[in-house]
Amino acid sequence: MIRAWAAALLASALVALAAAPAGAELGEPVSISPSAPEVVAPNTPFRLQVDVAAEAGALDIAAQPLRLRVRFAPECGGSFAGSEGPTAIDRELPAPLPGKAYEASVATSAKLAGAGTETVCAFLEDADERQFATDVET
Repeated sequence: MIRAWAAALLASALVALAAAPAGAELGEPVSISPSAPEVVAPNTPFRLQVDVAAEAGALDIAAQPLRLRVRFAPECGGSFAGSEGPTAIDRELPAPLPGKAYEASVATSAKLAGAGTETVCAFLEDADERQFATDVET
């Protein structure tokens, strides 16, 4: 009886381990990753790039279109609308294919008006303004 239980436990553990890499590829089912220089001169153009990645099927419930929305702010709010500052990106993204992994990248030339510390506040929203990913630490 104990051997049968131990064998069943081992088999279920092996199934769980085999499935783990597919679900853990990104760490989050949907992620956005902004990249910009750490220091820029006021009124000088610089490259801002934001990469979007989602595991297979993670955006299937999203109401289309998806929007990548980015602001510069001294401190990010909990949403695009709640973050004060100039808009750097507000762009529709191509629709994901159902059940498939998703990748998109948006790059733009941006500039900041004055000296000071600014944060890149990035949000991935659907047409119903539900957030699927947020990055407020860049």
